[in-house]
Amino acid sequence: PYRPEITVDPENYFVFLSSNGVDTTRDLANRSNIIRNKKKPAGFVFKELDGGDLLSHVRKWQAQYLGSVFAVIREWHRLGKQRTNETRHDFREWAQVADWIARHIMGLHPIMDGHQDLQERVSNPALGWLRQVVLAVIATGEIDQGLTATRVYELCESCSIDVPGLRPGADEDRGKRTVGGILGKLFGDANTLEVEGYTLTRGVHDIPREDGNGNRPLKTYTVTNQFPSTPQPPQP
Repeated sequence: PYRPEITVDPENYFVFLSSNGVDTTRDLANRSNIIRNKKKPAGFVFKELDGGDLLSHVRKWQAQYLGSVFAVIREWHRLGKQRTNETRHDFREWAQVADWIARHIMGLHPIMDGHQDLQERVSNPALGWLRQVVLAVIATGEIDQGLTATRVYELCESCSIDVPGLRPGADEDRGKRTVGGILGKLFGDANTLEVEGYTLTRGVHDIPREDGNGNRPLKTYTVTNQFPSTPQPPQP
């Protein structure tokens, strides 16, 4: 601010962005390395390290932790600077080197597992919206309950979640129809979706028609935890 533009060589720089629900273009998503920090439940007490919090601990032992990073790189160099054949990222040299280090030195899983799903989510407004809806369902305690499109729309209204394609000031009926349309496109021919370690299941139930002439189908959407023993995250 208040200064003229300058030219910066970006070769030796990375740009870090932090967001609870980033929404970006497909091109930027393809160039990104997405890291997820999962929040602890409300009231969680973190372990004290050296009598202080994690940040104080890292400051105290910064040299040792940085030396550990260099030690890993040195070991990779000693072993011949090898790479895997990982191709699920646009920056292939970086991905292949990091993947080899993760798998053969750290003993971890391939680093790009699940990454393409994340890229799709952050570049697809509907998937980003669905993630916020699932987190809102968890935060309001409505997990394992069959929710209608009407209830999903009400959650969006109460939790200030923008519905993709819905103009400000639209009436309630329009909002419900828009939510139903988005969910229909996301599910397609499937009846389950995986979102942040949770399963969203679509069901159809017959309910009596308002005019008393038989029944009509009603679609419901149920969020369930894939890992019941895992603490549920708080509202972001």
